[in-house]
Amino acid sequence: MKNKIILIILLTANTFTFGQTDKGNKLVGGTVRFGTQYVQNNDNLLFLNFNPNYGKFVNDYIAAGAGINLNFQKQMDNTKTSVSLLPFGRYYVGDSDVLQFYIELKGGVIYQIDSNPGGATTISGFQVNTGPGVAFFLNDNVSLDFLVNYKYVRLEEIIVDKRLIFNFGFQIYLEGE
Repeated sequence: MKNKIILIILLTANTFTFGQTDKGNKLVGGTVRFGTQYVQNNDNLLFLNFNPNYGKFVNDYIAAGAGINLNFQKQMDNTKTSVSLLPFGRYYVGDSDVLQFYIELKGGVIYQIDSNPGGATTISGFQVNTGPGVAFFLNDNVSLDFLVNYKYVRLEEIIVDKRLIFNFGFQIYLEGE
């Protein structure tokens, strides 16, 4: 029994030999966040956030790319819909083919539409997200990502959002040309 377990571990470890974070490789993926937030003496807040991204490793362990942040929030008769274009950089740390830690920085423009029974307004500004993450590689090309982000949003000279966000997502790593 002991020999069978060792054999299974060796065969499994052999599947993790792809250099996912090597120069020239690409990554495609993103995160999703959804839920509700209880607001005292008010209607609960419903939110949905979808963040697809695409990047390329410009050097070993360093990826650059861009993502789109699509966000929808509803509370009573008020809705907020926003779209952000966020170029990003990621720096991966460590040599493990199973677990890679990284730091991500992304920032760019945000456009938001606020709607209520009185009408709709469109405002713009900028958004910055930064924080550490970890990629757990399920196989040669797919990782589950856990990322803690500090989010800062400023719309037309007003800071409207500063918060810490816990993200869960995935990435697909494709070999370079």
